[in-house]
Amino acid sequence: MKTPFSRRDFLRVSGLAVACVMVLALAGPSAAAPLQDAEPKAVQILLEASRSDDPLLRMHAIEAAKSMPDRALPMVQLGLQDDHPAVRFAALVTTGRLEFNSLVPQALRLAEDAEQPDFVQAAALFAAGRCGEDVDLGRLAAMLWDDDLNTRANVAMLFGWMDEPTVIPVLLDAIEAPMTRAKPSQRELVRLQITEALLNLGYEDSLKALRGAAYSGNNEVRIMATLMLGRAGDGGMEAN
Repeated sequence: MKTPFSRRDFLRVSGLAVACVMVLALAGPSAAAPLQDAEPKAVQILLEASRSDDPLLRMHAIEAAKSMPDRALPMVQLGLQDDHPAVRFAALVTTGRLEFNSLVPQALRLAEDAEQPDFVQAAALFAAGRCGEDVDLGRLAAMLWDDDLNTRANVAMLFGWMDEPTVIPVLLDAIEAPMTRAKPSQRELVRLQITEALLNLGYEDSLKALRGAAYSGNNEVRIMATLMLGRAGDGGMEAN
């Protein structure tokens, strides 16, 4: 089953996510007095978006809620029961990244539910593993060779957020996996996601590949590579 949102969808600028993250950032301890009520406004935006009819908005609401872990739990609980698999995926990822241990039973049920898409099962394994459960990483690694390239990219991203440097050789193999029917730009995007995962796991040699991709002639590849370099805090590319 294909991932319902492509990498292009994930790159779309969400006014919701960007606005909320900016508002929350400005509402920190050093914020000026006029912004002192910014956080309640951002919370309200997120709560409304989490109940939207648009699954993309619901998904982004859960992603943005990572910026306020003390308020994210109810939204994530709701997201795990959402009808749309992409929303369940976002809820599982947030469960793992914020280590919501109380949601592990639900994550384990989704991981073993054969009716769930592969990428949802992958996120469920990630969530359970991040919360301390002993999960089958081999099952997760096998998805790096999935026929659906979005699943490959999502699984690579999940590995990059796990404290499992032992998977570095697996990712290095996966980056060379054939994608014969994919467009060149699709292949490059998948390899970029694997490259960022490797960098997150401490494989510094991957930084050179990200820097090279920042000069790609493909706009989407160039944007993604630049975002990844920013997330990596690559000061060497600041002037470029």
